Amino acid sequence: MSKVIYLDIVPALANITANYTQYGFAVSNTGTACNLQAMAAAATKYGEPDLQDFATSLFCSPQNYTVANADQAYMYADTVHPTTHLHALYAQTAEQTVAKSGLGK
Repeated sequence: MSKVIYLDIVPALANITANYTQYGFAVSNTGTACNLQAMAAAATKYGEPDLQDFATSLFCSPQNYTVANADQAYMYADTVHPTTHLHALYAQTAEQTVAKSGLGK
């Protein structure tokens, strides 16, 4: 038995994106949970030279969400990073893949 399990997340992500409301999202990949414009404006206010470094999920918190509970309503925190909810769905996909493989039984 192989101890390596290949997980291709692309089909799962395509399914989630196509059926985002069924997975509990209000917004698919068309918006961001983090208010990137406000984050960039705040960085400008404090004299930060490279705004793109601060308008990312790395500096996002509930105070920077576009709406309350945006980490559950949106698929992406910024333009590339998944939200808490999408990460949880990735984890479920991984768990299902491991279970189907029989590894650990």
